[in-house]
Amino acid sequence: MDALRSAAARLKDCVRANQSATVANVTPHGLHLYLTVCSPIQLGYLPIFKVGSTTISKWFSELCNYRYGPKATLTTGQGNRSTFTQYPNLRNLSFFTFLRNPLDRFPSSVFEAFRRQHVYARAYAKRANLFKRLINFSSPDELALQVLNFCFDDVKPCDSHLLPQTTFAMQLGVQRLEYIGRLETLEHDFGAVASVFGKSALQHFYDHVLPKRIVSRNRSEPYYRSDQLDRYRFSIGDLAEQTIMNITQAYSTDMSCIGTI
Repeated sequence: MDALRSAAARLKDCVRANQSATVANVTPHGLHLYLTVCSPIQLGYLPIFKVGSTTISKWFSELCNYRYGPKATLTTGQGNRSTFTQYPNLRNLSFFTFLRNPLDRFPSSVFEAFRRQHVYARAYAKRANLFKRLINFSSPDELALQVLNFCFDDVKPCDSHLLPQTTFAMQLGVQRLEYIGRLETLEHDFGAVASVFGKSALQHFYDHVLPKRIVSRNRSEPYYRSDQLDRYRFSIGDLAEQTIMNITQAYSTDMSCIGTI
């Protein structure tokens, strides 16, 4: 865990140094952090959207329940800072999270934002008219630039899947993060997290949890049908250099800080 602890320390230093450059107005009102907590070891997981959070949360819950019983894990959708005032037993928790190369995360975040707008039309009704402005594009570059203008505007709300990763950390309180791993080295870094549960749980992780690999959604489901959503799929390699520069600028704190970990 020493490497993950050192990564957390570097992130804290970098976020503090770059806070003035962070786009503060992209944090939507009422953003909830869906924390997963293993109470017996006073350790929680801070999920960050589009950084393997479904997989990591499931892995962490399974290990906690394996080691301490089926009621040992707490999952909360009220993980804002005020939660620690309302629930004092959470105040002393340490947290870990995982980060991802911001340029690799951006295309996945764009796709997820549009997928959710398509699937959960009622829940996203307040944003529907804003999303409709983004449907007229002829290339991945046009889509990416429109999303950047939409997400980082002074007035319009931003979809949570497009928020910078450092925004999640600051919403929790970056000082609470004790361990940070990288999605690019997920199996190795999560193995370090699993080690805190003891040798038996670590072996259980490698024998029974890890083989399940990353949770992937069934693309045959209607909300993943290619004829509906393929136009929103792209990779960073599909974008022009200027577009990538714009993404880098929009996610400047992520680019500065995650690159140091």
